[in-house]
Amino acid sequence: MLGAGAMGSRWIRAIWQPFRDRMEFAALVDPNPAALHEAGDWLGLPPAARFADAREAFATMDADFCCIVTPPDHHREAVELACGRGMDILSEKPVADTPQACGAIARAVKAAGVRMMVTQNYRYTRRIVTLKQALNELGPVNYAVARYASDYRQRGDWGMFRHEMRHGLLIEGGIHHLDQLRNLCSADCETISGWDWNPGHVRGEAAAWRSSDAFDAEASALLVLRMTDGSFASYEGNNLATGKTNSW
Repeated sequence: MLGAGAMGSRWIRAIWQPFRDRMEFAALVDPNPAALHEAGDWLGLPPAARFADAREAFATMDADFCCIVTPPDHHREAVELACGRGMDILSEKPVADTPQACGAIARAVKAAGVRMMVTQNYRYTRRIVTLKQALNELGPVNYAVARYASDYRQRGDWGMFRHEMRHGLLIEGGIHHLDQLRNLCSADCETISGWDWNPGHVRGEAAAWRSSDAFDAEASALLVLRMTDGSFASYEGNNLATGKTNSW
């Protein structure tokens, strides 16, 4: 298991818990000592099965598969290490943080002949399953609109790495929302166009308001999608929302 922080802890304590009668943790990796030992103690892992470095863990421990729950910029290394050991992979979304890393992961998985799945669990929440059933009864979707608005104007409110990365809104948030449009439209995206941006960067250093200082890069997005069945969708995403929010 790679990652024992905020989301990794949730995987360890909630997502994997129902399967404890069929699986056991071989090792745990996290560079944060506090997170590593808190989760390790909860799992009852010996010190020899706790690692700060993924390379050392893969070189030392045997396992049937690995689960990756780390920031996106660490996914490529983890996948390549797993492929080197012939391990199947279950990874938190997204595939990776850049198109280049995604391509490298695809090539590594194919060359190693392992299986890799990237989770998109929002499809299976009760409210979305109910909405999907209602849409199936009503008929084909003509036009879908998705609006996401969170107030993360305080730096670190959304996890510090998301405030520091490029395209954080789309990679860490929009990936859920765009997949949800695919799910509800029952079609894939054929073409997509639009923008993501940081308002403060657009307005310049002399801007009267600087709420975008919370993010180093893109915090807002507007996109239009044409789906493979001819339907359309639009997406509005904003991590600098004020007033009424429409978040997770």
